Amino acid sequence: MMEEIVTFNNKDNLRLVGIETIPVAPNPVRKGVILLNTGVNYRIAWHRLNVKLAKFLSEEGFFVLRFDTHGIGDSEGELKRGNIVDIFEAIQKGLFVDDTIKAIKYFKEKEKLNKIYLLGLCGGALTAMYAASKVREVEGIIHIAGPITLSSEHHLENKHPWEARNTLLQYGHKIISFNAWLRFFSGASEYKTIHTSLKTLFGSFLRTKRLKKFSKFKKDVENEQDNKSWDNLNIDFIESFKNYCASGRKILFIFADKDAATWEFRTMFLNTLLKKEKYKKNYKYSEINDTNHIFSSTTSQETLKVLIKTWFIDNA
Repeated sequence: MMEEIVTFNNKDNLRLVGIETIPVAPNPVRKGVILLNTGVNYRIAWHRLNVKLAKFLSEEGFFVLRFDTHGIGDSEGELKRGNIVDIFEAIQKGLFVDDTIKAIKYFKEKEKLNKIYLLGLCGGALTAMYAASKVREVEGIIHIAGPITLSSEHHLENKHPWEARNTLLQYGHKIISFNAWLRFFSGASEYKTIHTSLKTLFGSFLRTKRLKKFSKFKKDVENEQDNKSWDNLNIDFIESFKNYCASGRKILFIFADKDAATWEFRTMFLNTLLKKEKYKKNYKYSEINDTNHIFSSTTSQETLKVLIKTWFIDNA
């Protein structure tokens, strides 16, 4: 394995910096994988996950590129947005898509690749979908823990249904505790927390039941948006997914069980659109137990590698 610093320009002529990992024994088909930024983190990702994946994939014969998008890490430019929530929302709407398309074309030409795959975690997973839906050069996507909803100040201020469920489960474990009941009746318990959690879960239940009543997913989304029930659902991602699948290409979804993004994905996407027969041949869904959003544990990272390797064997 050898690493090489590479640079290329985006459409605004800003210099983007990356690291290419070159395999000792390249696959005869000459396959490449581009590892995308996880939101505003630069090319190494949380807990150096992209570095570990680059080494792992190169050992499997893949050429691997991980690069900093504009305004991130060593690349030129700046993110001209408001606060961090605004930046997250911009990424979730495709801020780094043009940079990624440039990376695809640069990487393919440099290494004379026959197949290119995109792998992204969180915001990088969304970037991968948007870019792949626009360019046919992408053979497949590995989508890790990408949110199905858009960030906003409003939704960050409100309790998440997944968080509400966990809060109530914690209180449920105390139901047989005499001391817990004593604190409740004495006013020592957090009434507001309990009330907010119950209200959040009940509202979420009603919205989910309404969403499942409709026959066509797009109509579901439009109706729910009109009612402000799912007003942060990422419609652009859904449309990009449809366009991508229309070309017959494959995608691997990997999520963590201890992650609010997983609850949203299951509720708003996996149990609705992905239940349609026509999409079943395009995707595989895997969920890693006892794992958080950033796959920080060594065990979760090793499981991630196994899932990725298996998917490549079946689909590459």
